[in-house]
Amino acid sequence: MAYSMDVIVKDPEILGGMPVFRGTRVPFKNLVDYLEGGHTVDEFLDDFPSVTREAAIAALEQAKELVVADAKAAEQNGREIDPISSRSLERVWLDQHHADYAGAWVALEGAILVARGSSARQVLDAAQSEGYERPLVVHIPGAPLLPFGGW
Repeated sequence: MAYSMDVIVKDPEILGGMPVFRGTRVPFKNLVDYLEGGHTVDEFLDDFPSVTREAAIAALEQAKELVVADAKAAEQNGREIDPISSRSLERVWLDQHHADYAGAWVALEGAILVARGSSARQVLDAAQSEGYERPLVVHIPGAPLLPFGGW
């Protein structure tokens, strides 16, 4: 691989641990949102000048490598590649949004949040009522409680 695996970092002191481009406060999610919205990498770079072209391309390469690795593992294990077996998009979504949904149950289909709530059953029922047969249902842990300290 011709890119650094640490171009995207997570630090609890920066945006609550949201994955950001190293040396910036720019979330990787912003790049994905730009591309999903039909914008170009150049437009993203114009709006976020602290991110270099090399960092943006390396981050996209990392995301691609995750998907390709899942596909290779599926092929080696003799199974079909499907959204349920790889869950790459869900993992990326969870990394990007864990701070926003801390303490909640969520149902994901790819990179789409299809339901959220206070219990797994509630979330699964809501997702299935929307037509999602087998969404990923997961609880996102809340922020760790800090020890009490006082005088």
